[in-house]
Amino acid sequence: MAQNEINGGDIEIQLDFKKIKGNKKTIVRGIPKDKLLPILGMFKNDLGCNGNVCDDPKSDSVLQLTGDQRKTIDNRYNSYFKRIDKN
Repeated sequence: MAQNEINGGDIEIQLDFKKIKGNKKTIVRGIPKDKLLPILGMFKNDLGCNGNVCDDPKSDSVLQLTGDQRKTIDNRYNSYFKRIDKN
């Protein structure tokens, strides 16, 4: 499992990459619960991938995205959270 931690203002997320049943998945942890669904919607629209919110024993909830989206999220991270915080 590959791991990458990114700090953005006061929000810190952790990006993991896993193969689940032969499918590549990007796991995003550390997003506040009230922002999970808006951020998931943005990722799905901007990255052109599928995704969902899953319960995880390591943290309350995580985003699970199809494909390896780590570099794209890393490059665009600040713009995602600026857009969410404005609303």
